[in-house]
Amino acid sequence: MALLENLDPEWGWRFAFFLGGVIALLIVWVRRSVPESPRWLLSKGMDEEAEKIVRSLEVEAGKTFRAERCSVPVFDGGLLEGMRLILGGYRWRFVFASSLSLTILTTYYGLVSLLPISLAPAMGLPPESVPTLFMMGSVGGFFGGVVVAIFADLLGRKATGLGIAILSALATLTLVHLDNFYVAFAIYSFIAFSFASVAYVSAMEIFPSHVRATAIGLISIIGRLGGVVAPPLLVSLSQHNYAYGVYGLFAFWLVGVIAYLLWSMFGVEAKGKSIEEIT
Repeated sequence: MALLENLDPEWGWRFAFFLGGVIALLIVWVRRSVPESPRWLLSKGMDEEAEKIVRSLEVEAGKTFRAERCSVPVFDGGLLEGMRLILGGYRWRFVFASSLSLTILTTYYGLVSLLPISLAPAMGLPPESVPTLFMMGSVGGFFGGVVVAIFADLLGRKATGLGIAILSALATLTLVHLDNFYVAFAIYSFIAFSFASVAYVSAMEIFPSHVRATAIGLISIIGRLGGVVAPPLLVSLSQHNYAYGVYGLFAFWLVGVIAYLLWSMFGVEAKGKSIEEIT
């Protein structure tokens, strides 16, 4: 956004659409280059296709692996059967994962709405500063995400997720109580925008391969619904006092804190485990 701001308006929007097209082509290339999950193929009864992918990976790696025998259930059901399985045998995992999705999207879209409408004016910042702040958020989220990804494998998903959720909630308060808003936003960006790096991993790896895509779709719906509600709610609160909007953002972070706290107590630690062990 900061780059587009410095471009001629006649060309800025064209460059934005061009960049979106390039990213779309990259996704197509990734989709064609990354092989299908052998576990998913086995769950659909496509044993030969799964073996072919495994053999091609062994050729590429130059090694032959002999893993212990694992049981992959065959699942021929459709969307409704998958939903029944998720909301039945995996319902508490679904609640946990949905809470994470809700936290990510309510806090992200909530902040994106609050920043130009309430926070920047309240801090005396000009409208031109908003794209710079968004760029800071992206940079902070990138470096924070790398750090969190490392800790997720070193310390485990539970400890990392709970720690980042708590720090994100506390970092939200700096948007109100620190005098230098740029410093406060840099702190928030580095911590809070990295939460998704561990939350999405936790949400995705706790479901078996044959229903994971369905589970992720349902979880995303919950998160998107929260993303619809959060912006008007937080902006409405901020119209009385910008701090009320920030405290509302803090409340949404508490959803993630509570979810990870309960998961740390009763859930499974996925670090270093196979999908069969986790699910």
